[in-house]
Amino acid sequence: MKITKIEEYLEYIDENISSWEKPRFIWFRGQPVDKELKPKLYRRYKYDENEMVQTFCRKALSLGETPTNPDDCDWLFLMQHYGLPTRLLDWTESSLIALYFALDFYDVEEKDKNPVVWVLNPLELNSVSVKSRKIQLPFSDIFLNYFTTVFGIGDDNEKHNINLPIAIASSHIDRRISAQKSCFTIQGILNEGMDTLFKDSLVEKNYLFKIKIDKDCTPKILNQLNSMGITHSTVFPDFNGLSKEIEEQYRRENNDSGDKINY
Repeated sequence: MKITKIEEYLEYIDENISSWEKPRFIWFRGQPVDKELKPKLYRRYKYDENEMVQTFCRKALSLGETPTNPDDCDWLFLMQHYGLPTRLLDWTESSLIALYFALDFYDVEEKDKNPVVWVLNPLELNSVSVKSRKIQLPFSDIFLNYFTTVFGIGDDNEKHNINLPIAIASSHIDRRISAQKSCFTIQGILNEGMDTLFKDSLVEKNYLFKIKIDKDCTPKILNQLNSMGITHSTVFPDFNGLSKEIEEQYRRENNDSGDKINY
């Protein structure tokens, strides 16, 4: 089934989470192209994770507000949100924001593929990964085992406990993070995608599932989202976001086909 309008999208979510145990925490991830659920750090190129992290911390101080402590885990959230390859994977608590991300950044080079939105039960994820059915907070002992690996500290005895990804709550240290209702999963030492790692557990039990969006309906659904207040400036609440929103609006008005115009 491919979603053609927002009503179908919301109904599909409701139907598929109806059997979830309460309380229900639902996370969403929109992807313009249907690729495996793997952080940027583990995708196409090989990176020296620790060296990139240290370089970012050293050079970012003059560019804006940053964490005061050099080994503060908020650094990791900040790096991820501004595009540095990390072992974090972005999710959102908003189904509509996830849908917007899937469609507004549609890759023109892969128009033969359909955008998707992944839906995750973060409580069940952590139940499988660390036997704790709760979302891990920054500075929790479990999360710190993952975090210290990023910074090249921690011993081998700690590393054996960080095999699978876990769900973590984000510190809202940046306006974008708050606006996008961001939350994250952090990858362990295994570099397979979550859809592969949890194929026989979360995927099989429908705690992790994928919604396909009909690519031909992208313009119509984006217009629906805009009318509901999900626009570039609400997702990116800064001057750049506002500028792109205004440009898009006026370019659409002069585009007879009504199709999405990519930047």
